[in-house]
Amino acid sequence: MFVREGGGRHITTIPAKVAVVGRVWVTIEHPGSRRQWKLRKDTQRDARGVGYATNFATPEQLAYDQKVSAAAKYLAEQGIDVRYDSPWRGSDGTIALAEILRRAAAGGGR
Repeated sequence: MFVREGGGRHITTIPAKVAVVGRVWVTIEHPGSRRQWKLRKDTQRDARGVGYATNFATPEQLAYDQKVSAAAKYLAEQGIDVRYDSPWRGSDGTIALAEILRRAAAGGGR
């Protein structure tokens, strides 16, 4: 389990563990410290109702998000801006397009 804090380009990923799961709230804590987060299970908003600056993720979610981010960065480096109405738009499309272009650049069509 991980907690992601911050927003925009300044997101910090913190290893964490679930301490308490209630009907509405989940309390997550940082092992070895007293730091805790109380987030709604459905929206991941904190008790103050403040935006989405803090959220939690499983290791699988974190790995997928990092894969999407790397694909988007690769496309941007190639000067590719995926338009809103493009069939490549979205996380899976971004990953697929980046993989196709990487293979083509490496000389492998398949």
